[in-house]
Amino acid sequence: MSNLLLSSRAFCHVTLTHAFLALVSPVDRTTAKIVIIVNSVNNGKKHPKMLELQQAVRRLGFVDVQLLDVLTDDLTVLDTATAIILNGGYEFLLGRLQI
Repeated sequence: MSNLLLSSRAFCHVTLTHAFLALVSPVDRTTAKIVIIVNSVNNGKKHPKMLELQQAVRRLGFVDVQLLDVLTDDLTVLDTATAIILNGGYEFLLGRLQI
């Protein structure tokens, strides 16, 4: 990955949304793979905020939007991701895992 967009507010503001879209452009939204690393230890991929973020990315026109739990899922999906969204919460855990 050569670009990084850090935000604690996901797509809550149009400026952030435009920055994300500029970061991944040019990309075919129907074939791009967006991976969202979930940040809820208790609820994982079923956490309402993670599902809400996944839907927000889909509303931007991206078809393949996956939720990834670094503790249980296959991390090789990160190798082919067009964009990885780390929504927060796992920062210290991820640092210890050295992924």
